[in-house]
Amino acid sequence: MEELLGRILGQKYQLIRKIGEGGMGSVWEAEHAAIRRRVAVKVMHRTEDESPEKRKRFFREAKAAGEIGHPNIREAKAAGEIGHPNIIEIYDVGVEEDGTAYMVMELLNGVSLGELLLKCKALPAGKTVAIVVQVLSALHATHEKGIIHRDLKPDNVFLSVDARMREDVKL
Repeated sequence: MEELLGRILGQKYQLIRKIGEGGMGSVWEAEHAAIRRRVAVKVMHRTEDESPEKRKRFFREAKAAGEIGHPNIREAKAAGEIGHPNIIEIYDVGVEEDGTAYMVMELLNGVSLGELLLKCKALPAGKTVAIVVQVLSALHATHEKGIIHRDLKPDNVFLSVDARMREDVKL
């Protein structure tokens, strides 16, 4: 997947650096060419592309997150969507001519729960409760929409820190 470094997807998202690897794909920091906005881009593994069912699941994940994690909660509710602050925002999806499938998401600042647990081994009770409450809130929102999160693990729970140094959990 290192051959993706510098590649431009969708004629606008230049892959800058690899920031993670998962079962279905790798995640890259990228920059929108026209507006210079930094985003995260999940690129589906090429070996997975050959399975139509896995490709459908990849795009179902993007659609589900896009519907639930709507960036404007008022607008989302008016449109009948849920809108949830603990679901990562999805901005775009696409498939390149060579079959490379990708989804563009908000770029988060922080660490995964998995990374934090490797460093700390145990978390204070208050922090643990705060994380679990936000995870359960996000899962409740997905279940209300009829979506089951099939890969819930510490590496898929992200502790995001915003500009005001507030920590939010994102699935």
